[in-house]
Amino acid sequence: MAKLVEIIEEGMPECRQKLPESIREYHQFREHLFTVDGIVIYKDRVVIPPSLQQDCLSALYAAHQGVSSMMSRAEAPPKVLSMIGQLEYLSTILLTVTR
Repeated sequence: MAKLVEIIEEGMPECRQKLPESIREYHQFREHLFTVDGIVIYKDRVVIPPSLQQDCLSALYAAHQGVSSMMSRAEAPPKVLSMIGQLEYLSTILLTVTR
């Protein structure tokens, strides 16, 4: 994430290939990415660093108030988009256990 912060603050290149491979997935969102005190923001939402994604999933799961509610809490930011599949998996487990 530190490299992403640095590139956002310096200016994201137009060509995706000029980015380090580890952060190329963010290129498609470049027009809406910015930083605030070293935190990456996409539009009006915080981008979850990979190292904290599992903790965030656990928190969303712990506050589980139904699949729709849980999914709506995790919509939109680039790194959270990849978490939606994991949330669906956790929801499947929850539904299986509660039946």
